Amino acid sequence: MFQPWEFEALLQYMDKEKNIVRIQLEPLLMPESKKTEVLGTNYKGLTWIFEKLERTLKEMNENLEVAWDHFNFSGHSFGGWLALDVFRTIRQHPKRPAALRIRTGYMRCPVTKPYAREEGRFMGVDVSRQEAEEAATTLKSKIESFEREGCPIIKRSGSTPPFGMNHAYNSSVSWAEGATWLDFWDGPSMYDLLDEMTVCPDESAIIVFEHGTADINVPCQDSLDTVEMLKAKFPKLNITCLLIEGKAHAWDYDRDLSEILWLFELY
Repeated sequence: MFQPWEFEALLQYMDKEKNIVRIQLEPLLMPESKKTEVLGTNYKGLTWIFEKLERTLKEMNENLEVAWDHFNFSGHSFGGWLALDVFRTIRQHPKRPAALRIRTGYMRCPVTKPYAREEGRFMGVDVSRQEAEEAATTLKSKIESFEREGCPIIKRSGSTPPFGMNHAYNSSVSWAEGATWLDFWDGPSMYDLLDEMTVCPDESAIIVFEHGTADINVPCQDSLDTVEMLKAKFPKLNITCLLIEGKAHAWDYDRDLSEILWLFELY
């Protein structure tokens, strides 16, 4: 799972069930890393799960084993982008266990299209598009300068909001040539990558998107479009998008277990 903020309901469920192992992958982050590096660490994390998770568990307790037919993945915000990358690549992974079956995929307010938003307030401060573009352009120039000079760029992983989030805001607001969010990503959007799939990773999976209708960071329409596209490509896939009326982007951090127990019981 990919969580930029803690999800209280999941912690409550884990405490209730006692037999769940949560794997929190920490991929490299933008803008210090681009598409190939970010998705590369995603792939390495999946490889570790397939190759070493069971061995690691048995070193803790020889009676433990992995129920590969109960594989679940989730993520919210850009973590949803990364979770969908797992869904996209898992079928073709050479180390995938033969018994693996995807039970659920759960994306909350996921980024699936280029991250682009209107200018406004960031962390309680008004930041104009001009200010955001100046900051994004300066950052882009510095990164390119370091690359030309062969200077090492310290990579970032596992940041907790708001630390490091100003880069995301500035690039998402920027319209400056070469300094938009998609320029920093340097590749196709997750929507486009999913649209390139020709075979469904697992038609027995239950895939759920949840998105607040008042989300000004990531439009709920992006989730609706992504679900519609995947439904059209894979008619047998059980996929749905639930719109949560009046909720903003990070509305679920303190959500109570009773509100989402129905999903966890699918695990």
